[in-house]
Amino acid sequence: MSSYKIAVILPSRGLMYAETFKEVLENCEPYRFEIFFAHGLPIPDCFNEPLERALKKKFTHIWFVEEDMVIPPNTLTKLLEQDEKMIACDYPLVEQPSCTIHRDPNNKAYFTGTGCLLVKYEVMKQMKQPV
Repeated sequence: MSSYKIAVILPSRGLMYAETFKEVLENCEPYRFEIFFAHGLPIPDCFNEPLERALKKKFTHIWFVEEDMVIPPNTLTKLLEQDEKMIACDYPLVEQPSCTIHRDPNNKAYFTGTGCLLVKYEVMKQMKQPV
């Protein structure tokens, strides 16, 4: 069994695509995980309320997945294999032709969205709450 234990944060403001939830479950299948939901809360509360509950327990990683994401197979495994403190998936935005990871001239990421964001538990634990 894997040594990873994932807290999945689903910051829904009300509804979640069934396909997104199915893809989250499929990605989490090889790991120990627990899901933390939020419903009907505005941003940023829909992120912070389930995160605060998750931080009361012990995990290796916190995985934020927004309610309308498309999560291809093995996405979580690929993110974990990178062994980064924080890593996000690039994804297209409806309003813009660009993606949510903004890069400097050296291609280093300096800003990203939270649609599919994996953070090591220790990093989140050290941050001042609420995030």
